[in-house]
Amino acid sequence: FMQAIPADSKYQIKFGLFKSEGNSVLCLIANHMCMDGSDFKSFVYRFCENYCKVLNKKELIPYRNGSRAYDTIYKDMTPEDRKKATSLYKNINEKDDTKFPFTAPNPDDAYFMVKRKLPASLFDGMKAIGKKYGATINDIMLASAFYSMYDVGNFQESDPMVISNAVDLRRHLKDLDGIGYTNHTAWIQCKIDKRGKDIRETLQMAKNSVDDFKKDKFIGLYGFPLLKFAYTCFPMALAEVLIKAGYSNPLIGMSNMMIIDTEKTKLGEAKPYDGFISGAVKYKPFGFLSFTTINKEITLTMCTKGNQTDREIAGRYLSYIEKHLYDLISAY
Repeated sequence: FMQAIPADSKYQIKFGLFKSEGNSVLCLIANHMCMDGSDFKSFVYRFCENYCKVLNKKELIPYRNGSRAYDTIYKDMTPEDRKKATSLYKNINEKDDTKFPFTAPNPDDAYFMVKRKLPASLFDGMKAIGKKYGATINDIMLASAFYSMYDVGNFQESDPMVISNAVDLRRHLKDLDGIGYTNHTAWIQCKIDKRGKDIRETLQMAKNSVDDFKKDKFIGLYGFPLLKFAYTCFPMALAEVLIKAGYSNPLIGMSNMMIIDTEKTKLGEAKPYDGFISGAVKYKPFGFLSFTTINKEITLTMCTKGNQTDREIAGRYLSYIEKHLYDLISAY
C-alpha cells in the first residue's frame, strides 16, 4: 500500500491478490489524480459486478467513460443557479495555520499507514447517540477528531480548532450519466472556538459548524471559478502563485469514505468480511484522517510520510478518538 504510482506511469491502478490458509485479500491502489474516494468505491463496485458476470458467462457492463471536467457539477442546475455557482470566486475558507503535531520533515522519512478498527458495538452506540442529538456518524467522528486534537497536540483548551471535512460535490448532480471516474471533492472548513467542557459539548459545537455549511445550497462550490480563471488565463507558474495568494489546502482534514456494501463487493460467492478505503498519503505538517464502515465496523486510517515518532503520534491520535467515542456513548 505504501508504494507511489508515478503520474506518467502507463498503469494508474494496481491490483494485488494475496492468499493464505484458505483466505484471500484483494488490494487495489489508484492514483488520486484519477478519481476520489467516492468514484473509487463506484469503480470497485463495477469491478466486482463484472467479475460475477464473467463467472456466470454474462455480458459485461461498461465502466463509466464520460467527461472528467470539473464543470460537469453544474450540468443539472437551473440556469439561475448555474449563473450564481459559476460566479463564486471567493474562497470562503479562512487561511489556517493549525498543524498536525508531527515532527519536522526529514529526508529519511518514509511512507506509513496507521490503522485502527472499531467494533460493531461502538457503531451501534454512535447511532443511538446520533438519534439523541440529531447528529450523523460523520458529525460524531468529527467531534471526536476535534476533541482528540487537544490531547495529541500542544494546544490550549481555549484555542480554536479547524478540521476541514471532505464534501462530495455529486450532491449537486441528479445523475451521473455522461460523467467519467474523476475527482468531485471539495472541502468545508469546520471550526470550533474552543474545546468543549466534554465530548458532548464538543459534538454540539461540531454539529453546529457542519449544519451552517449544509444550509448553503452551493456547499463546496466556492473558489472553483477562481481556479478555472487562474489556470486558464495564466501560465502554470504564475497561476500557482496567484492561487496560493487566495487559496490554501487544509492542514488538518477528515474524510468519510462511507459504507462499503458487502453485497456489491461480492466476488462470486465470496462476500467480504472486512475492508477499508484509505485516503492519500500526506506530507508533514498535513494530517489527514479517513474512515470506512463495513459490517458496522469502522476502520480509521492515517497515511503519512514520516518517521517512527510520527507513527506513534498518529497511533495516539487514533487511540484518543476511540477513547472519546466510548466516553460519548457511555454518557448516554
